[in-house]
Amino acid sequence: MTDHESLLPLGKETVYSAEYDPELLCPFPRQVKRSEIGVSGELPFGGYDLWNAFELSWLNGKGKPVVAMGEFLVPCTSPNLIESKSFKLYLNSFNQTRFTCFAQVEKQMATDLSQAAGGQVGVRLFESHQFHPSRFNSYREAVSTDWISKWTITIWIHVCLQVLLILARGLPRSCTAIC
Repeated sequence: MTDHESLLPLGKETVYSAEYDPELLCPFPRQVKRSEIGVSGELPFGGYDLWNAFELSWLNGKGKPVVAMGEFLVPCTSPNLIESKSFKLYLNSFNQTRFTCFAQVEKQMATDLSQAAGGQVGVRLFESHQFHPSRFNSYREAVSTDWISKWTITIWIHVCLQVLLILARGLPRSCTAIC
């Protein structure tokens, strides 16, 4: 194991962030592993790392959850790759954070990921109405979220009421719907 690998979060206890946190991203120098296989200088290959995120969310300016999917392209020419667990934790850090618009989230992700990778990362986010029907047709028919997207609501507080969770543990299974 290299010094770089020992610093990565993979296989270690996880601390979940309640707010957006770009510091969760762990860049890993590509050259560490390329040197092990004798690759240096000009690359004998091209391409990119393609990441798909099927469950992204954040809050709009009024506190309503926004759901999206994302596609991230990290060029193989970037000096760093982004460690997978740190990438997932970073994406999840958006969940309880308010953003004024969809484009603001996309731009913030592109900025953060590009900084971590050391090269321009392509980011495309898709709103729920843009999800490709052939991939998700049975799921979309069973669980459609489009109806909530049409509501104009304001949510003032997001809290996990631990007392309800504790109470629910002691109730018969048929009564746990009190939350």
